[in-house]
Amino acid sequence: MDRIDLTGATLIDTDFTGCHLPQPDFTRAHFHGNAAFDNAHFHGNAAFDNAHFHRDTAFDNAHFHGNGSFIGSRFHETAWFSGTHFHETAWLRDTYFRETAMFNDTNFHQNAWFHRSHFRQTAVFNDAHFHKSVWFRNTHFQEDAGFIGADFHGDAGFIGAHFHGYAGFGDMALEEGVEFLCGGAMAVMELPAGRRHSWPPDWVLTPDPDKPGWGRLQLSRTSSPQRRGFRAHESTVPSTPPD
Repeated sequence: MDRIDLTGATLIDTDFTGCHLPQPDFTRAHFHGNAAFDNAHFHGNAAFDNAHFHRDTAFDNAHFHGNGSFIGSRFHETAWFSGTHFHETAWLRDTYFRETAMFNDTNFHQNAWFHRSHFRQTAVFNDAHFHKSVWFRNTHFQEDAGFIGADFHGDAGFIGAHFHGYAGFGDMALEEGVEFLCGGAMAVMELPAGRRHSWPPDWVLTPDPDKPGWGRLQLSRTSSPQRRGFRAHESTVPSTPPD
């Protein structure tokens, strides 16, 4: 079998655990009941664009050997990508996560695009490994967003992102020369129960006079003049993620 074409299919209680899937195309598919892809291997490009996952979905420890594309997909319940390996480009732009999204200890070996995605509940990227660039441009995090212990080996862009809950970047590792681009990103100023945001190095949250209760991320005064003037705002970024 050269490829699997389930474009537009309706699938019930799907279980591909441990399977090897050649060039699978699940574009516009609807997954009713739980969908299990744990330890699966996707050979060639895997397409889940505009798919709907109506119950819990698990890709834990799966390997995407080609591009993994979830553009415009909707996860209506918990989405698990813990320990997953994206060996080529990971496309998750315009993706909607209604419940918790788990990407802890996930490996993104090439570029990852999350721009304009929406996380309605907690988004967990703790201990994730970004080996190339990653973009969360204009992404909304409605609840907690955790990147604690994540390591970044390529530029990371959160330009225009909105953090409606706690944002945690503590204990992250940043390879020398890597840029964190946060111009235009915003976050709520106050968190319940005395919690405090933890931001990437050199970035601070300052009150936004035009949006009460919100702040805007800016480079700190203690950062170098070159950093304060370079890549501090969306308009100065030399290359933007593709649509």
